[in-house]
Amino acid sequence: GDPLWSSRLISSNPSAIQKVHESFLESGSDVIESATYQASVSGFMQHLGLSEKDSIDLMRKGAQLACQSRDAFCQNHLQQGLNRSQMHLPS
Repeated sequence: GDPLWSSRLISSNPSAIQKVHESFLESGSDVIESATYQASVSGFMQHLGLSEKDSIDLMRKGAQLACQSRDAFCQNHLQQGLNRSQMHLPS
């Protein structure tokens, strides 16, 4: 198996990560995780050949993808007329 698991997709296919986040949210999940649970700076350096700086940036990108997916989901549902409490968001 891939030692990076799904965290490799942060680099190679970020849209797949966002689609997974979106599908979890659309299915009713209150929480999503970044795809960095199996990632590490040293792992990115070793398995992707990245520099330390680029590895740190890729870790950040994993969190940013989750945040962007959350924000898009919330914006879409607010436009559809759901209020913040129906989406379990603070007022």
